[in-house]
Amino acid sequence: MGLFRRNTEKSLERSIEETRREVERRLESEMWADEDAREIERQRTAPVRVMAPLNLDLPGFPFSPGVYVSANVYLDDGDPEPHNIWYADAKALQDIGAHIGSLSVMLDRIAPLDRIRADLSNTHPITDVASWLPEHYAWARINPLMPTGRTPKYVATIEFTAGLERPRHMTLRQLEQFNEVHPSPEQTLGTIDYLSDGRIGKAHLSLWCNESLYVAWYKLVAGELVVSSVTRNHDEIQKTLYRIE
Repeated sequence: MGLFRRNTEKSLERSIEETRREVERRLESEMWADEDAREIERQRTAPVRVMAPLNLDLPGFPFSPGVYVSANVYLDDGDPEPHNIWYADAKALQDIGAHIGSLSVMLDRIAPLDRIRADLSNTHPITDVASWLPEHYAWARINPLMPTGRTPKYVATIEFTAGLERPRHMTLRQLEQFNEVHPSPEQTLGTIDYLSDGRIGKAHLSLWCNESLYVAWYKLVAGELVVSSVTRNHDEIQKTLYRIE
């Protein structure tokens, strides 16, 4: 009886483990099927891309005059008409990274904000019109003339998305381990506006670090670019860390 009971218990344990694994496999399959469907839809609705010249010659501007992948897009829901944008190639991304690096260093000068950095290692260049649109990329636009016909104060704008890219088609256990190591989205967003002489006139960075979202704003004061404010958002509580009067 004892041997029969032990064998029965082992058989029951194997059956429970096999059932658990089967449930996990089914959940994983359903989860990644949904993820794949969302990615396919994102690609399907991506703007049509063409090769187009960007004839803006600003000293120090990351996009030198040349031909880039371009698209016509609505940047905001309230836009009355679409805007032309040009996607960053590898050289433009390198220069954008240098500008963002200088903005990050300015944060270190005013407060010890842990290890806040804008990591562009997963921001990808876009150099052709047919490949899938990456999750993280950068682009530029030329700002339109003012209603009076005058050149705007900020003649061009660069925006970028950067950050962590979660590996696809992990098991549930791998996903759990990944989320333990990366508890926050670890995404970075930013906007940089350039003056007609090529200098940065104002900027905004949103950076995740240690489950907190830091938002920094930059502006010109007496002709010098400075950090104007820094806030930290954690557990839906916002705290102002720095602000100039």
